[in-house]
Amino acid sequence: MWPRSKTGLAFPELVSVKWADALIKEIERLTGSVQFTYVTAVTRLRGDATDWEQHQSFGDNLRGNPIKILTLEEMLSELYKKTNTTVAPSEAERPLEVVEAAS
Repeated sequence: MWPRSKTGLAFPELVSVKWADALIKEIERLTGSVQFTYVTAVTRLRGDATDWEQHQSFGDNLRGNPIKILTLEEMLSELYKKTNTTVAPSEAERPLEVVEAAS
C-alpha cells in the first residue's frame, strides 16, 4: 500500500493518469519538452527507493520518464563534495536540527 494524504493520494501525479497528463502538459508548457526526471527529495527513506523509481504504473503514467528518490544523505554528500573547506559542526548543525524537528 502506498502512503496517502488527507485527500487520499500521496503523489497524485504518479497514481492518476489525469494528474500525470496535467504535470507533463505543464512541464512541456514551461520547458518545451515532455522529457524530464521526476525527483522527490526525502529526509528519511523507509524501504527501497527502487520500489518507487521502478514502479510500473508510475512509469506508465509519466510516459516512461524516470523517477528519482533523493535522500537527505545523498544531498548532503553531494554538497560536501563541492566544498573546498571542511564544514564546521556549527554550519551543519542548524539544518540538521530542522530536519530532526521535521521527523
